[in-house]
Amino acid sequence: ALQTISDFSDRRTFNNTSFEVGANWKPTQDVLLYASMREGYRSGAVNAQAFSDKSEITFAPPETARTYEVGFKSTVLNRALTINGSLFQTDYKNQQVVVTEAGGLFPLRSISSARVRGFEADITARPVDRVPPAASVGVLDPKYTNDATVSGTSGVDVSGNQISNAAKFSLNLSGDFVLAEINDDTVDLNLDGTYTSRVIYGIAETVNVSQPGYWVANARLAYNAERFSVGAGG
Repeated sequence: ALQTISDFSDRRTFNNTSFEVGANWKPTQDVLLYASMREGYRSGAVNAQAFSDKSEITFAPPETARTYEVGFKSTVLNRALTINGSLFQTDYKNQQVVVTEAGGLFPLRSISSARVRGFEADITARPVDRVPPAASVGVLDPKYTNDATVSGTSGVDVSGNQISNAAKFSLNLSGDFVLAEINDDTVDLNLDGTYTSRVIYGIAETVNVSQPGYWVANARLAYNAERFSVGAGG
């Protein structure tokens, strides 16, 4: 009832050697500075979704990513406060992607180049000896570079588009609070929330093929005794 592929065979071999270098420096007992450069490698691959036609059986070349990062980790106020931050850039070559081509085919192709620049920071406070309130933020500028094109027959120009599946902004908040102490038992409130900005699901940066920014929030109230705990959350 459905067209299938038969009498086809092919073969590819891929190999790679990657490396990582880095340096750490502690100017004081409570501050660590670091810098690193590392390479990531994703093997070349065959299109496992090939179904309709032999032309869908495509091989994508290996995908590589080189990341440069500088940052710091610190504790202040007698370790009552932890503050960390980092700046980084990742350069991609031959990013693998499944695309739509003429005839309703979905071959595996590659995008020549892309880059992600970003900043991450987090802060954790320890006013008491319990799970502390914390916050972290991530800011990204994920783009296909100015000369980025899709391999294969389509040759689509995606230069300047936002990289698919990459949010530009994220925020995480969490905290545990003791509302009451009853002898050795406690009544605790746990809160956490995560925000993720819009994610584009296609390489053409089409807004109607995307997930708008959204929050996920959780809360739990619990009575904690020495040998049991009972609570409710939403």
